[in-house]
Amino acid sequence: MFASLALVTLAISLGFALRGAWPVLPFAGLECVGLWLAYRWLKRHEGDYECVMVDCDKVVVEIRDGGALDNREFVRPWAQVVVERGRDGRPAIFLRSHGRAVQIGKWLTDEARVQTAQRLRRQISEGRTRIQD
Repeated sequence: MFASLALVTLAISLGFALRGAWPVLPFAGLECVGLWLAYRWLKRHEGDYECVMVDCDKVVVEIRDGGALDNREFVRPWAQVVVERGRDGRPAIFLRSHGRAVQIGKWLTDEARVQTAQRLRRQISEGRTRIQD
């Protein structure tokens, strides 16, 4: 896909250069470099995901970002879901326990972040209030 876009861009720019508009060539080259960088970035992040699993006694957060896999495990009764305003003014969800924190939901919309935080709080607190016979 990238090669076909680059070939079309270079062919068009070469046509203009042959007609005397040679300054088009460097800009076409810059466009190809920009496309290549965007393609690399998209390819690197195509498998990114966040997974939060609430179990009987633990909360596991698994985040894959740019090929790096990060697993965090929190003890369920001590886990807290906190919503704070980020630097950009948008809500950010953090899962915290014992001085450790991890941000989740960074690809969600603002409304979905708030809903996710409420649902996660409910799921975590159900384990705290459940009485065993």
